[in-house]
Amino acid sequence: MASIEQRASGSWSVYWRNQGRKGKQRITVDSSAEKLALRILDLVNARNNKITAIEVERIFGLKVEVDDEGQTRRSTPTVDELATLWLESRNRLGGRQRRDYRSKLDRIILPALRPLTVDLVRGSHIAKILKGLSDGRANATVDRYFIVMKSMFGFALSEGFIERNPVDDTDWTVGVRADTDVDEDDSDGHVYLDRTEFHRLRAGFNDTYGPLVDYLAGTGSRWSEATALQIRDLRLEEPEPFVHIRRAWKQDEDKTWFIGITKGRRKRRAFVGPLLTDMLRRLTEGRRPDELVFTGPRGGRIWINTFRTQHWDRAVAELRRCPQHPPAPPPRSKRGPARVLRPTDISTCGCPGLLTVPALTPHDLRHSWTAWQIAAGRPLVAISEALGHGSTEVTEKVYAGILPEVRQSLAEVSEGVLASATPVGPGAAALGGQADGGVVARDEA
Repeated sequence: MASIEQRASGSWSVYWRNQGRKGKQRITVDSSAEKLALRILDLVNARNNKITAIEVERIFGLKVEVDDEGQTRRSTPTVDELATLWLESRNRLGGRQRRDYRSKLDRIILPALRPLTVDLVRGSHIAKILKGLSDGRANATVDRYFIVMKSMFGFALSEGFIERNPVDDTDWTVGVRADTDVDEDDSDGHVYLDRTEFHRLRAGFNDTYGPLVDYLAGTGSRWSEATALQIRDLRLEEPEPFVHIRRAWKQDEDKTWFIGITKGRRKRRAFVGPLLTDMLRRLTEGRRPDELVFTGPRGGRIWINTFRTQHWDRAVAELRRCPQHPPAPPPRSKRGPARVLRPTDISTCGCPGLLTVPALTPHDLRHSWTAWQIAAGRPLVAISEALGHGSTEVTEKVYAGILPEVRQSLAEVSEGVLASATPVGPGAAALGGQADGGVVARDEA
């Protein structure tokens, strides 16, 4: 069995004799790293002492020095070594998210902190990185870098490499802008289609892709979830028909696509009405349970880039073209067929009713669905659950731009309740009642 002791200097040493090898193994860690020492002890005992100090160093990402007696002593890792150890410890990161974290580290964070060891990083170093990021980048982008650094140094804190997270010594707050950061355009960047705009958009799709557009707008699903939906996930014969959303397209670190669990690992149900139920029945009749519900003309997966360039962008362009002031037709070439209008050929008259937002993506159908539900007064907790958000706080943050309209509607509801009551007392004349004392509901006994 391995043993642990605290030395006179305050540092902690873990001892064990590796079976089959001569000599005793030892790793010594700093006095502040008792938790790390205990984790090393547990690992060695779990391996029945069949592990070397160098192997322990590789597992925990430690930099090990060998003293004059041939014993090993751990020193604080560099920020580069910490980044590698942190990423390797994140078991729930998807391939694309892991690459994104690695990119943020390699491009901005690590070059600014080299060649420091973890214990030498201060809040001023982090603040300098955030200040550099703030110049010319959106607030949400800086937030993402902040979250990466906070998580990485939080890992260093839990491992006993440091006693305080240096990111906590900055004044940056996720989701909060400084006064100087507020732009004239304070929108949330989402596009919310109204009923007429959606109907015009929908008219631009054929029978192959129209059902997918209907499903996205009718359930608020993500593109990766809708295109990974299998026939076995449909529950159309239930008293309240629904779709079981539990799969989504994912990418591993080698950029290979596969069907995995949904974002946030949250399975949920999307209840569908009679129109979507009938559409899904017709679309899946006589097909195998393991087939994708929505497929391309040849029965394969619908790829987002192909869909956008060949179908979506053309349909969106129609929302930007005025019937009274159509864009000029492209010049006819001397040879070959006449050119058709491209998605970039749009009207510039500015007539009312034309779509004027700079960009519209399939994901905006999810935003539009949410806006329709909020406008209809649906409970936020039900909307959040249908979207697959972890909490209503996430929904409130994402859709903060349109929630004030809902809060105003709450005030209107209150006004309606007051208007339906029998007002009595002073000032009752203003409410249309008699003066006697208080507001009494009509159905009060």
